[in-house]
Amino acid sequence: MRKFILESQIIMSSGNFNLRKWKSNLHSVVPNGDASTDENVSVLGLVWHSDTDTLSCKVEQTVTLEKPITKKLVLAISHQSFNPIDFTTTVILIPKLILQETWS
Repeated sequence: MRKFILESQIIMSSGNFNLRKWKSNLHSVVPNGDASTDENVSVLGLVWHSDTDTLSCKVEQTVTLEKPITKKLVLAISHQSFNPIDFTTTVILIPKLILQETWS
């Protein structure tokens, strides 16, 4: 892992990308000055819990019965989660299907 960190930093520094604050659930492989101190790390809209080695996503309740449900609201709900590895597809699929149905 140390070799991977070093090689990645060298490659990315050639493009002026400063890779830092590495996180691993094996603390001995990350250099001390470069380790993130947070137990939960947010990456691309997902939260990695390093102690249990699990991923989760934060979903905020945006629909209340006081407001009418509009196409704009359904669009906002279906696009509130960034989904780079199809992690949230099963949750986001229903609002997207509802949105598709409202436009037909």
